[in-house]
Amino acid sequence: MKKAISILTLFVALFSFALAQSTYPLPSPVGIGINSTSDDLHIHEATLSPYNPGVEPLDEGFRDDPLLEGYYSTTIRLTNGSTSFGAYDGFLIEQFFDEVKMQQLENANYTLYGYSGLGLQIHKSGRIGIADTSRPEYKVNVGGNTHIKGNIYVDTKVVSGYGEFSESVLIAGMAKVGTGFECSQAGQVKAKSIKVTLDGWSDFVFDEDYRLPSLYELEKYVTTNRHLPDIPSAKEVEDNGVDLGEMNAKLLQKVEELTLYVIDLQKQIDGLKNK
Repeated sequence: MKKAISILTLFVALFSFALAQSTYPLPSPVGIGINSTSDDLHIHEATLSPYNPGVEPLDEGFRDDPLLEGYYSTTIRLTNGSTSFGAYDGFLIEQFFDEVKMQQLENANYTLYGYSGLGLQIHKSGRIGIADTSRPEYKVNVGGNTHIKGNIYVDTKVVSGYGEFSESVLIAGMAKVGTGFECSQAGQVKAKSIKVTLDGWSDFVFDEDYRLPSLYELEKYVTTNRHLPDIPSAKEVEDNGVDLGEMNAKLLQKVEELTLYVIDLQKQIDGLKNK
């Protein structure tokens, strides 16, 4: 009998040990604080009182605060070891007052990954990176094309490697910068001032070695090509558009050439008068 009791005791001990080391899946849905739910895991605060806050008890310091009367807190906290500050490392999801908050409890970044890499990172200093964190000097980093449906308000300049307003910025709709620049969806641009920087200008026309075509040569060119020399044709403008800075330089070149023609004609007129 003693032997049988000893064997039974050993069997119960082994079974208890095995039971303690095993995990059993719970069928979903699982409700905590609620009898009926359609969610896989539903945690519910039924009384809406600060004394029964759901998963984690409300801090004792809040219980005697009259300003918190009638409010509640429901939290899920995942923690491991304690930090040097006396708090716990881990992660917190909290519904407190009318706010839902997710917080990284330790001195680290909060990062969400997609299947192929980084999705979103909130740095411990407050910076945000979306698919990119390579420029820590900026508050927001975005790696890739960005689509924004709605208005964008910029209090300062739009600056890029192309200048203060880049052609790489595509806005499908009305674009306004302050009160001095406006671009319609149809492509019309209105601005108080546009500054174009160029390498060189058209004053070479006044150089002594510049060859000014004769009026007879100019007449022959215009008759044949139906446009002025160095000026694009209507077909070229239709196909390729016009560079404003370059076109202004070419137009100035023609004005300066006309000036030389007028000066030469005036000399011829004066000569005829003297004769």
